[in-house]
Amino acid sequence: MSTQTDIVRRILVKNSNRWVPMPKMAKRMGGFAVHSRIADLRKEGMTIVNRQIKRDGVRKSYYRFLPKDSGDVARN
Repeated sequence: MSTQTDIVRRILVKNSNRWVPMPKMAKRMGGFAVHSRIADLRKEGMTIVNRQIKRDGVRKSYYRFLPKDSGDVARN
């Protein structure tokens, strides 16, 4: 059985270098502790960046996995 961390890892790796909406990960993992699972993955050495967009008073959060071999240093 996959853990929530495993599920988030698979989503991010599958979508490497693309922004993934936080609600998509929450829905797939069956919980809302996405930020905690991201922290777990960062402790394992994954480079994951976050961006938040506020539109019409609503904040939306996205995560992006940057593989070490991607050469991508852009953080936005």
